[in-house]
Amino acid sequence: MHTIALKYAFIIFLCFTSLLTDTNFANAQSNAQSKSIEISVLSYNIWGLPISTPKMKQKKRFKQLTQSLSEGKYDILCLQETFRKRLRKRLLPQLQQQYQTYSDYNCNERMWGFFKTDCHGGLMNLAKFPITKEHFFAHNAIEEMSKIEKKGKKGILISELKTPIGKVYLINTHLYAGRKAEHEKVRMHQIKKMEHLIDSLQLREYPILLCGDLNAVHPSLSKQVEEECQVYQYLSQQMQFKGLLNKVEEKDYTYDTAKNEYADTWWYRSEGRQKLDYIMYHLPPNYQLNIKHQEVVYKNDQTFSDHYAVEAILKISRP
Repeated sequence: MHTIALKYAFIIFLCFTSLLTDTNFANAQSNAQSKSIEISVLSYNIWGLPISTPKMKQKKRFKQLTQSLSEGKYDILCLQETFRKRLRKRLLPQLQQQYQTYSDYNCNERMWGFFKTDCHGGLMNLAKFPITKEHFFAHNAIEEMSKIEKKGKKGILISELKTPIGKVYLINTHLYAGRKAEHEKVRMHQIKKMEHLIDSLQLREYPILLCGDLNAVHPSLSKQVEEECQVYQYLSQQMQFKGLLNKVEEKDYTYDTAKNEYADTWWYRSEGRQKLDYIMYHLPPNYQLNIKHQEVVYKNDQTFSDHYAVEAILKISRP
């Protein structure tokens, strides 16, 4: 009888221990979801135009670019100007071994009846996190836009990522090019459409990462901030997005006609030396973000585009 009682006591002890273990595991999972996460991000305009000239060296660049990006160094890739079918055909099979995608980036459309271009305005989002939703919104064609920009159908690509801290929204965009006042006016129209999308889709309830070729002048590089920096000012003041830098120095330029052979072509030379590419962020109340690292990469003799890329490591903490 004593032996039977001991056996029952032992069984009860095992069940209780198992219950404690399960409870601890559940608590650990809950705690893990509330902890911070470090995310490495790359934003890169890779200059994959649907046409080519010898100076563009597309065959060489596309091969080098694919080899480098397929190393899988980053958690998130935001690419712009992936228009060229040949580029996507080479790039996607390699990147999809490391990254998840949502949209059909092999989709093609015809430009002017004979050029083949992509269906997402040259934008591509790839992540090591599951992408649960994604939608592309083309910029509206307005009177001030050039025919090429209208046909290029650039826009805004919004992805919902499932991360250990919950939803994180990724916005990848390519805004209108040019330094004239009418060009800034077009960009303002595009950025206000983005604001409307963010509000109507209620994205502000979660962290938002904004990446892309904004073609926007940083205020620290301008002597005419009110005229030249309307887009950046609107993003930071009205839309409450924060950039990675308060002051831009020479090492932070992402477009440099003095040092980048691909940027130093007659049709782009007027852009000079600028910061046109950005990673920015918006946080809900009580969230925190720590910029662990930010740097301009794929530059000088290591560039594969007329633009340099921006990389960042961001630590995001939820309440």
